[in-house]
Amino acid sequence: MDLVRVTLDATALAQALQEPRKRVTLERLAAAVNQRHVEGVLSERFDAASPRDPLTQALCAWPALETTDFQRLLTPNGSLIPGEDAFLDYFSLALELARDRGAAQPLRAADWLLLHVHSIQGRDYFLTWSKPLLLVAPEVGAEFKVRILTPDTFLKFGEY
Repeated sequence: MDLVRVTLDATALAQALQEPRKRVTLERLAAAVNQRHVEGVLSERFDAASPRDPLTQALCAWPALETTDFQRLLTPNGSLIPGEDAFLDYFSLALELARDRGAAQPLRAADWLLLHVHSIQGRDYFLTWSKPLLLVAPEVGAEFKVRILTPDTFLKFGEY
């Protein structure tokens, strides 16, 4: 059986570790990775302020999303390989959708690029608590086959 490949959004990971409900979710997710039911990577490198915490240590040990794949999309003149610009072009629409649906913070370009790398690598789920990303999840899923869920939802429905 192939492992389910998840990318955990590390943008607000330090904050999530401080919230009891999210911490329990992260413990369950880390256990699934440790038991080899799930292959987990972080969206970006995570350096914790509290490295003595066992959960923090476990999450810090996860590899970060390999972004060199994104660099391979560029042609020698710096433009994107044809066909790959659609995801990036969709960013302006995603910004509008998130704003119109009440996102207090705008969708970050850096998060969009990490989501694109996640997509390029064919990973199964992008797990996040980012409201702007979750607000555009249905359209991104329909348009690009990228599944964006909260870690809670992923674990609740046993997608692994």
